[in-house]
Amino acid sequence: MLIETTADVFGLALAKVKPAVERRNTIPILSTVLITNGVVTATNLDMQVCISFPAKSMTGAAAVPFFQLYRIVSNLPPETEIRIEDANRGEDKSFKHGVRLSFDGGSYWLPSQDPDEFPVFKTYSDTKRVVLPDGFKKALEKVLPAISTEETRYYLNGVCFSKNKDDEQVLVTTDGHRLIAHKYDHGIEGQKILPRMMIPAIMGLPEPTAITYSDLHFDLEFPGGSMSMKLIDGVFPDWGRVVPEIKGDQPKLTLNPQTFTRVIKRIAENTRLGVCLAASSADQTLTVSQVTADGDEGMERVPDAAVENWPSSDSDTPQVWSFNANYLLDLCRLYRLEDEIVITAQGKGQPTHVFPLESKTSSVLMPMREMDAGFAERSVSFFAHPQAQNRRAA
Repeated sequence: MLIETTADVFGLALAKVKPAVERRNTIPILSTVLITNGVVTATNLDMQVCISFPAKSMTGAAAVPFFQLYRIVSNLPPETEIRIEDANRGEDKSFKHGVRLSFDGGSYWLPSQDPDEFPVFKTYSDTKRVVLPDGFKKALEKVLPAISTEETRYYLNGVCFSKNKDDEQVLVTTDGHRLIAHKYDHGIEGQKILPRMMIPAIMGLPEPTAITYSDLHFDLEFPGGSMSMKLIDGVFPDWGRVVPEIKGDQPKLTLNPQTFTRVIKRIAENTRLGVCLAASSADQTLTVSQVTADGDEGMERVPDAAVENWPSSDSDTPQVWSFNANYLLDLCRLYRLEDEIVITAQGKGQPTHVFPLESKTSSVLMPMREMDAGFAERSVSFFAHPQAQNRRAA
């Protein structure tokens, strides 16, 4: 084979296929990349990435060890002209295949594998193709925080292409404790689950323009290449059942996510403990509080929060909502560019709906067991009391 190109062009192509190459494996051919017809291809048997690159000349094919090749090329000056050609070394079987990488001032010999043994994804006959609207990678990024890493329920370890109750197409993820759904017109029929392990590779590639798919296969098309992958063979749960209906008379909190983030971090930084939310509609007071196992106490009033329909502390059903602090922070980061978010639920202990106004992304957060409801309720009284208000004004 013979390739003549430049280090920057070839190095960029190698960088894009890198996520598909495993550094340690028991199959030597999988540690190589196939170079042929102006395309570099890498695979780990679960996904395959193909990237085209311009070359002055290209003939033949070779399967070259990726990491040795990438280390050399990526450390050359960008404009360096490189040449890769066959360079077998005698009759010794251990040197049956090899290539020589040369440039002005340097020459490297690299062992290679038989290109005919390089595994190629099989083609599917019963496939459909859809053109993707702009924003596919942004939609994936929106739902990332709720992807599960649990091995038992493997079907949660990915992004589901689905529809919501209003028959709108969405991308959805859940780990059983939280759920995020983002409206995106993907055009795919049925439910398909994209494995989370594929997402870092997708994020490092250009914006996909189309998907060709079958029941258990995706083929992403993007400018200058393609990515093929296996889908998760499983059934995603009926996630729409846990999304609460929004009613006009249920408790609702409206607040600024940036302000809320700072309050939670001060109360519960670097802890997986829950925090309690308590409020008063009459005084428009929302507090965040926490009591640790060591007896440490903390409480803060959330500035400029609006409280609606919150039962009073002397009612038959006083409201104290408890959540995992890290989950709340994840949602605040998700909505960090929004001016306001709404937190609402049908009642204490019910799935809680979190969403910005006029947004395509909504979330559901499952509550935790109340940690110290009494302390949370007292925090509201403390900040709502006129003397406390005078101290704040002073």
